[in-house]
Amino acid sequence: MIILIIILIFLFYILKINYNYKETFESEKKQPIEYTCPGPIELPCRQGPPGEQGPSGGTYLRNGPLRNLGQTDMVVDRMFNSGPASVGYLSNQNYKPQQTWMLHASSGKMANKLENQYGGCLTMDNQNTVYMDKCTDATEWIFTAQGNLKPKSDTSENVGESKCLSFSNEGAIKNVAKTGLINTMGKNINPYTNLLQLKMAPCDTKADNQQWAFY
Repeated sequence: MIILIIILIFLFYILKINYNYKETFESEKKQPIEYTCPGPIELPCRQGPPGEQGPSGGTYLRNGPLRNLGQTDMVVDRMFNSGPASVGYLSNQNYKPQQTWMLHASSGKMANKLENQYGGCLTMDNQNTVYMDKCTDATEWIFTAQGNLKPKSDTSENVGESKCLSFSNEGAIKNVAKTGLINTMGKNINPYTNLLQLKMAPCDTKADNQQWAFY
């Protein structure tokens, strides 16, 4: 009789364990399966233009090398000194201060990081020349939703009537003195050297040579 009771108790526990296992299994089947990845998947791609300009908060709205999406292996550089002879141009990246730019959040001035009396800001004139000048007198810039850079004072609703930052494909420094050009590395530059000089051009939201981004 005692043996029979022990056998019944044993069978009862076996059935209870099986029932609990079945309950757990059915409950887990209803849970969604989550797949995890060991890290971000990076695919080679072309960086698109920045989004619309948001409200200012910090000192700089954007900061770093300024790159054209039509010439991604080059960044904006500048000549020594300031004034119309100190033109902006595209050159290969060398990670020097003169290739680092800071778009001020409050003023919209495009300041150069070169830490001397010739630091200055990127500006433009009515001859479509883009050069370095004192920040107090320099152009205020804004990014459009399409990635163009244009003067903040340009409020024209007709895109074709506005002027945006671009560069010349002619490959020679124009509108400056033909002698004594010195870049910020202290080296003489032949004005006929193939350099892509910055300029202002009628805005074109689809033109690669008018798409800019900091990276």
